Amino acid sequence: MKLISYYKKIKDTRFTEIKKIICLKKQHWPFAYQQQYIWWKRFSKIDDEFLFFKYDKKIVSFLRLKKTKVLVDNNLRNFRCITEVCVDKKFSKKGLGKAMINLAINILKIKSVSGFLLCYKNQKEFYEKCKLISFKNIYVKSSNTSKEKKMANKRNFYFLNFKNKIKKITLFGENF
Repeated sequence: MKLISYYKKIKDTRFTEIKKIICLKKQHWPFAYQQQYIWWKRFSKIDDEFLFFKYDKKIVSFLRLKKTKVLVDNNLRNFRCITEVCVDKKFSKKGLGKAMINLAINILKIKSVSGFLLCYKNQKEFYEKCKLISFKNIYVKSSNTSKEKKMANKRNFYFLNFKNKIKKITLFGENF
């Protein structure tokens, strides 16, 4: 299988590539193309970075690195959130997902930045095979309130490239 890996910023991504990525995402998230496109436009930021593999001009795997701020033991730090990890179902079980995660880890190392990934419990086994470090003491702070709450137990949090001992992580936003 001859795969070509791509690393791009959103501003360098062609509309045809975005359409192909949305079609790939439809395999994993049950939303119509138009809904996916609206979501894409709403949540994409100019400094988002994408990783994807192509096979014969077809995008067969994808993930997004989003710049974000995370409160680590009361210190605000820059992180990248790995999100929207997906592999074409025809290419499942061929190591592409793990290759994508490893590529993301290497990019974060080169940039000297830490990352994290949130996943549901049913994805835990895969990410632990990728050697990601789990962390349990996660809080969420909504922009609507100043209160923190413990992150829902149905999600797992994993670190990438962060070696320090940590007591508490606080994520900001509504999507946790």
